[in-house]
Amino acid sequence: MGAPPGWSATKVLMALNVIMFVLELATGYSGLLGGGRGTVDLGGLAPIQVFVGHDYWRMFTSMFLHAGIIHLAFNMWALWLIGGFIEAAVGRVKFVILYFISGFAGSVLVLLAAPFNVTVVGASGAIFGLFGALAVHAFLNRGRDFQSRALLGNVLFLLVINLVFSFRGGISWQAHIGGLLAGAATMLAMMLGGRKDPRRPFEMPDGLAVLGIVLILLALAWWSVVSFGL
Repeated sequence: MGAPPGWSATKVLMALNVIMFVLELATGYSGLLGGGRGTVDLGGLAPIQVFVGHDYWRMFTSMFLHAGIIHLAFNMWALWLIGGFIEAAVGRVKFVILYFISGFAGSVLVLLAAPFNVTVVGASGAIFGLFGALAVHAFLNRGRDFQSRALLGNVLFLLVINLVFSFRGGISWQAHIGGLLAGAATMLAMMLGGRKDPRRPFEMPDGLAVLGIVLILLALAWWSVVSFGL
């Protein structure tokens, strides 16, 4: 995809998350195990700030903030586990697009379904999107090689386990579900339902399909804002 040899989007994303957590600690917005002054001022996704203050940038900055080192470590482990595989499967540029669409979709569902007075942080929505994308990639290739069939079973098992934990208190199931659905849909679009190798550059059909997903998410975000308080 035109990226320099040896350059890894997965490692860059991990580094950005770690750098932001160090900044959280240095400024006191988060403690090592959570707590602190809170992450709203640093860019956490507080729906009320989007509805009233129109701070739409929070839908992206929140993806790089974490509530403690355990939260960060779990997400970075998951990103390291599957990021490289997805990056190799679709190319670096498409991987980054997939990551941010998934994270944005998680933020959109937070606006639509979460209490307006919560604050949501974490890369979980984007990472769930990668799991959804990996499941679709394995499903569409299940008839071509044994590895994809075996991978599909493992990914679905991990997804079920993680989705169960998503509905525990203190965890944003909205970000997880939103990211999962968008990641799966985006991979389906990039592969044109299995008719295209996602490593190939964008062409008109798959490009329009991915753009359509983005436009739907933008429309849902707009609707959540204009309908607030109605």
